[in-house]
Amino acid sequence: MVQNRTCRLLLVNRDLLITLLTPLLLSPIPIVYKTALSKCLYILLLMLVYLLLESLPLAIVGLLPAVAFPLLGIMDAATLGKAYFSDQLLFIIGVLIISSAVERTDLHKRVVLRSLLLFGSNPYGLLLGTFIISGFLSMWLPNVAMMSMMLPIGQALGAELDRQMEEKNTDMEELGTVGEKGEIIANQAVADDLKNVVIVEDSKKQEKERLTESNRKKPIITSYLLLSMGYGNTIGGSATLIGTIVPIVANAQLSRIYGPDSVIEFDAWIQFGLPLQLACLTLAYIWLVFLMWISLRKQRRNKAGRSQDEDDTKQSGGGDDKVKQYVRSEYAKLGGMKWSEVVTIFLMSTYVLLLFFADLQFMKGWKSLFPKGYTSNTCITCGIAILLFIIPYDKPNCRTPRSTKKHGTILEWRYVSNKLPWELVLIIGGYFALAEGIRDSGISSTLEGYFEENVGDQEPWVILLILTVTLAIATELMSNVPVVIITFPIIASLASATSVNPLYYIVSSVFAVNLTFMLPISAPPIMILYTSGSVTVLDMLKAGWMMNIMTILLLNVFINTYGYVIFDFDTMPAWAIKDTTTMASPLTNITNESSTLLG
Repeated sequence: MVQNRTCRLLLVNRDLLITLLTPLLLSPIPIVYKTALSKCLYILLLMLVYLLLESLPLAIVGLLPAVAFPLLGIMDAATLGKAYFSDQLLFIIGVLIISSAVERTDLHKRVVLRSLLLFGSNPYGLLLGTFIISGFLSMWLPNVAMMSMMLPIGQALGAELDRQMEEKNTDMEELGTVGEKGEIIANQAVADDLKNVVIVEDSKKQEKERLTESNRKKPIITSYLLLSMGYGNTIGGSATLIGTIVPIVANAQLSRIYGPDSVIEFDAWIQFGLPLQLACLTLAYIWLVFLMWISLRKQRRNKAGRSQDEDDTKQSGGGDDKVKQYVRSEYAKLGGMKWSEVVTIFLMSTYVLLLFFADLQFMKGWKSLFPKGYTSNTCITCGIAILLFIIPYDKPNCRTPRSTKKHGTILEWRYVSNKLPWELVLIIGGYFALAEGIRDSGISSTLEGYFEENVGDQEPWVILLILTVTLAIATELMSNVPVVIITFPIIASLASATSVNPLYYIVSSVFAVNLTFMLPISAPPIMILYTSGSVTVLDMLKAGWMMNIMTILLLNVFINTYGYVIFDFDTMPAWAIKDTTTMASPLTNITNESSTLLG
């Protein structure tokens, strides 16, 4: 009894105990060694524990460097403030504001519903449609917003298809039962005991009812339809710089470590990311089709009591009409194309073109019209965002207004402020500050020396394979944004130690942390699926383990072949050569002391 009370007390106060005991247990690290490296390592481990065990909100964990770094003498307050709010962070906010305009006008919903009508109501056709639609739209809009919008549509379509499959299987059960009854009647003249036949029939019916009830609890088509949406949004979001936050964060880290010349431009990223996205989507579709076919076939066998060679996806005409009717009814609710939607399409198209033609590899872009370093993607992002607060929501006219009521604009601040995830400012800023501490405290230089001694003679492709697999596993356990921010200084040290173009490891790392599918925390779209209750962790594990293997292997193949064409990995960039002469030498006075800490 006492043990049960103690266990309940510990469980209730779990977060408090972790928050208080972790700093105490890790305190020997800065107390014994008393170096900048050990102090930064202490904060790093503390944040990792809080992140993995979720004892504190992510935004609050991001505030830890703001308190600890100045007090421990790792970084002054002015430098810390710059780490928390940067050009790339403003770029993220601008992208989210633009995407909120698409949400407010229901433009993304119109595109999704209109596209779904093209793929019919066949389960495999809808599966292909959701992959294509989610993969394309998540290239231009944050995948979290896309997944949140597509989820209720996928649930409704999946429920209807599962209901049709249930009715079809029930009809087959009735046909089988009629056949069995016919045999019983034909053999009644020679049967010795009709009572035994009745008992057998009753047992068969009870078994069928049990299997039917069991299968009703497993909406197979709904599960795979939603998984296709989650996978499509996850894969598609990494194809461009604006589809997910990770590429933007990666560019910010590149700029911090190597300077502004190292930033990857939009055109180079999409030239590499789009073919990789298409290949990953193709493999994902084939894999989910195979799993769904196996599941549906197993369900039909259980319900009909015998093997069925008919096509699992064959639906009745009435069923097709019901699915299409739902999509049409939802599309009809949107009404005709509104002025605000037309303007949003125009501004989004203009925005993408400006991003693409900013600084092309084969010709000069519009950035060349301005002094070097004065313009960035943040400028046009914020410019488009401002226009959305100026242009009226309804089409303007020259008629005298009947009232003095103020006309609304496409975006209003109250709507945007409720939509924006403001905790990202603290999360990203906190880990940016931590990354600065890792570099300036001497951890990067110490790791560089370790890499030179132990992995300097290894083949780059072997190191890359180990790195991508490690990052994919790490992202299954924690959010991808902290992973990419924390590991970038370490990856930069690895590139310097092995004398490899840093983009070879960095581009691969960005895609590796995005292409994870097994657990809810691995990617925001997967987390949304899990919280909806329509997909279980077991469903994710069943489909996600092979997805992880296929996408990581495909990524390594693309990087070591097509990646050399786009990013010229054979050549060491000037910004990397300049940095390698200085990156390994910060705080050299503490490097010798720190070597005792690592080994």
